Amino acid sequence: MNCLICNKNEAVKFLDDYKLEMKEDKDYFKNAKIYRCNDCDFAFVHPMPTNDALDYFYKHVYRS
Repeated sequence: MNCLICNKNEAVKFLDDYKLEMKEDKDYFKNAKIYRCNDCDFAFVHPMPTNDALDYFYKHVYRS
């Protein structure tokens, strides 16, 4: 997979499993993993939830 910022492939490494703190986290983020690019230091989740899932999560679940 390529870095979303610098587009390099070989620099992207698995960092950690996404920490699922609440039951709802698992519903929206499924088996997300956190990756980090060693070149530009950008960290990101893969696979990314859909925009619809994120919109619903932040409007109805997060801080509710």
